[in-house]
Amino acid sequence: MTTVNIPSSVNSIGIRCFESCSNLTQINIKKASGTIEGAPWGAVIGNRAVKWEE
Repeated sequence: MTTVNIPSSVNSIGIRCFESCSNLTQINIKKASGTIEGAPWGAVIGNRAVKWEE
């Protein structure tokens, strides 16, 4: 899995939800920036991008 699309209906994501997703490079969120705390939820920061879309 390289991309995760999170719909606007999601209100919370576990702290380490993506910790074991070593191939994850993109997290797309259909919400305003910062409305779900803790990004990127265990994904290693560096080559991971979190994209917020209102």
